[in-house]
Amino acid sequence: MYYAESNRRVPVRITEKLKTQTRENIRNALTDALKENPPPPLQDSRKCLGCSLSPVCLPDEYWALKEFGHKGTSLQRRVIPARDDCIPLYVQDQGATIKKTRNCLKIISGQEKPDEVKLYKTSQVNLMGNIQ
Repeated sequence: MYYAESNRRVPVRITEKLKTQTRENIRNALTDALKENPPPPLQDSRKCLGCSLSPVCLPDEYWALKEFGHKGTSLQRRVIPARDDCIPLYVQDQGATIKKTRNCLKIISGQEKPDEVKLYKTSQVNLMGNIQ
């Protein structure tokens, strides 16, 4: 197994037990997919940070709306507060990629050296076009 973020390989032994467990997990996933109401997303899980389905699942938003509904308060929620002391970042290079490393955003496009922006100096990130 290869972990792209840490650039690390871990050997995995394919055993009969692992095959059985994998088949069982697939059956459970298919059963959950056929349900009228899917299971709720994870709550405060570190797994959500790197998950490619997080923008679809929206775990933070789901649980915030659930909490507001129980309290009977307004459903309006400001996800990211505005910062007056920071500036917005606009990325327009088609095909560019933005990566977060520690407290920096790296903008990688056709250049030899990626541009870096300090995260604490950024109020918002605006992507215009085909940018990941």
